[in-house]
Amino acid sequence: MSPTDEATLHTLLAVPELLSAAHTAPVELLARVASALLPLVDRPTLKSALDAALPWLDQLAALQVEARSAALSRGLRTGDSGAARLIGALLIIGGPLLRAALPRTSRTVLLERLTAALRDGPAPLPSLAPGLRSALGDPPHAGWTDLRAILAAPPAILATIEAADESLIGRSSQQLAPTPGPIRSTIRASGGSTITDSSITIGGAPAPAAPPVPSRQEPARLEIVVYGTDAQLTVEARLTRAESGATVASSMARPAIATLDLAALHAVSLDPLAYGRRLTADLLADPALRTLVSTALRLAQATSTPLRLQVRLAASAAALHALRWETLCDPETGTALALSQQVWLARTLESNDWSPVVQRRRHALRALAIIASPDNLSDYQLAPLDVDREISLARATLGVRATLLAGADATLPTISAALRDGYDMLYLVCHGRVIDGETHLWLHAEPGAAAVTPGSALVQRVRELHQRPLVAVLMACESAGRGDTDATISLGPQLITAGIPAVIAAQGALTMETAATFGPTLFRSLRRHGQVDQAVAEARAAVRARDDWWVPALLTSLADGRLWR
Repeated sequence: MSPTDEATLHTLLAVPELLSAAHTAPVELLARVASALLPLVDRPTLKSALDAALPWLDQLAALQVEARSAALSRGLRTGDSGAARLIGALLIIGGPLLRAALPRTSRTVLLERLTAALRDGPAPLPSLAPGLRSALGDPPHAGWTDLRAILAAPPAILATIEAADESLIGRSSQQLAPTPGPIRSTIRASGGSTITDSSITIGGAPAPAAPPVPSRQEPARLEIVVYGTDAQLTVEARLTRAESGATVASSMARPAIATLDLAALHAVSLDPLAYGRRLTADLLADPALRTLVSTALRLAQATSTPLRLQVRLAASAAALHALRWETLCDPETGTALALSQQVWLARTLESNDWSPVVQRRRHALRALAIIASPDNLSDYQLAPLDVDREISLARATLGVRATLLAGADATLPTISAALRDGYDMLYLVCHGRVIDGETHLWLHAEPGAAAVTPGSALVQRVRELHQRPLVAVLMACESAGRGDTDATISLGPQLITAGIPAVIAAQGALTMETAATFGPTLFRSLRRHGQVDQAVAEARAAVRARDDWWVPALLTSLADGRLWR
């Protein structure tokens, strides 16, 4: 490599915004590195290594480095196998150039981030991660050419028969001619669906297929409607079947009257279990209402079917939102309902937004993560966040289609601009506090100091969006209020009224340790099945030993809790 080429490569790859800016998204990092290597790699060698790269080579040849990077980034985000294979080829053939051009410290940083990005990327990129580590590490791996076999291997083929929710497929088959690559076949039935007499055949012989996934029983729905003022409440309940929506039992014809002993609740506020038992006893004092709720819980237990427990509150009922509904207990056993993965508990609110909720495919989801820890938090008697840990957790949890804003980028203008690009998930980690009845967030100001930002400012930016996130996860203290009459003007409920279908927010103080476990568990569950109330139940189970297990609250305008397919 000539000195000119070496200087060019070093300039493109070792700039601070690429190697030291932890917010660089994995997909952007892969595209940037590949774009830098493209003019330095011998073109005939690249062509001979990968025929599939030729269309991309012709497309990128006349572009400048930023435009090349943007094109490759778009290819990765859309799952283009040609873009993925070209990036893989450039990393393999250009590996020695990377090693020669970069000092060891920069090479180590780049290696860690490239390896993580490859693992989350489309095929065949995950297969290259071990070889990349060997090639750029110390001592270097001698067999870069061995890895070319990964790119030369024919692509794997996935054949699927899939039934969507509540559907029936019968006597359906797929006939495929023999193919040059490995074939994986699946037959998958979603909730309430059935597949019969269907098969996938490869070259005249049935392909080895995984057995059909049993249809998951949809949870029954127990809705408890609470309205009234202060301690005098009217309570109604209705139990409906999951598959038909038919009402099994209801107290709507004769609503119950409940009187809350607010002084008694306040006296046990430091004991979540005692608080939950007191709240349950007051709420279900009416014998008929208590029997209805107990029957719903026993039926769910006897049939091993989840129960979707929704506490419906009027958006303007500030005193009701301040209560800790997440501590509700089984009226017979006294155990906390939210700690059972069989009970999916949520607060339901009405939204002012009439836009339909468009459910997207899981593989197309995009996430925006924001981590803010200004340098002068001590001026506000706040502890700094472990930013490096939060970045690692966000990257490991959210995957390749995530954009991360941290440090100086975690400003309201930057966040607003990023939101306009359209994201499905919003993940916010920062300090929060209710001031004068409104949640305030400790974001960054332009110079890096704290910008104490009213939650209403973020709500207004969300309200103006054409595409709003499907879910917002607010790992910020008091983002759902602090347990007094300010709850409905806190950030969580405001985001629901602004049009986000589901918000997970903190009622009161949330410890960093609980947030570090709850958040990643929640997102892993969401990415797996897209059911937000179920995901919250699973995340809460992961922190059940923590004193603040009840603090994360799910607020939603969805009846079925499903965010995506």
